[in-house]
Amino acid sequence: MLVRMMVLPGGMSGANRGHVSTELQSRRAGLPHAVFLQRVADEPATSPDVRLGQGAFLTLRFVDLLAPDREPPSPDVFRYQWAATERYCAELAGEGTEASHLSCIVRAAGEAHREGNLQMLAPALFAYALYLEQESHFDEAEDALLTMINIGIGRLPSSDAISAWMRLGRVRRLQAAFDQADAAYAEAGRIAASVGDRQAILTSEVGRANVVYFRGNLAEAERRWLSILADTEGTPYRGVTAQAEHGLGNLLNLRGEPQVGAPPPLESV
Repeated sequence: MLVRMMVLPGGMSGANRGHVSTELQSRRAGLPHAVFLQRVADEPATSPDVRLGQGAFLTLRFVDLLAPDREPPSPDVFRYQWAATERYCAELAGEGTEASHLSCIVRAAGEAHREGNLQMLAPALFAYALYLEQESHFDEAEDALLTMINIGIGRLPSSDAISAWMRLGRVRRLQAAFDQADAAYAEAGRIAASVGDRQAILTSEVGRANVVYFRGNLAEAERRWLSILADTEGTPYRGVTAQAEHGLGNLLNLRGEPQVGAPPPLESV
């Protein structure tokens, strides 16, 4: 009953959810967030995991009301869905960490709508995506990140958009969806370049080098990591340097050259 009630106001098609890039345009058509309902096929219908999946589906359908590519809901419709979703999530309160994330998203969406500030919603969606990734729910983490990206088109700080695309690249790489992962990292780099964020540009290049490495093209990965290290020389971007050195060290160890990948410390003088 709740599922039917929540879907009707938003329509049934998710094929036109975003226009920021061809990446969003290629998002799977069909019922948005249906990936969370897949849990029904994997667990007994009464299990906490299934109920949490249904709660996630309803929560993200509620968030969809704030998407920029749809007509704003009337105040009555928004209040109705807010109350219904909040009530369902309240019933999940004893189900642990995921239930807390869902409640935070519902609360943040309501506050964002009331204040007219979508930046208030991004942290809750990002935190939920991180939780799903840590639990190895990679398809679901991807859905949460794409929701954040879609909702935030033109309304989020570039730093938030860059972070979302970077994380999306990682989640896709973990699923061995290498082409899609590279596209996500490239989009992060494009946004970073548009605002002159050199550190984020280089971080996106680290992500793309990781994709090449896990694809098995070690020579190209080495070339990219060495290029990144050359670009970070003399800069304060120590985190980027560390990531590139870590990747290069792993590659050299895999190649059977651990002594090159982990040189001994310099002698004190």
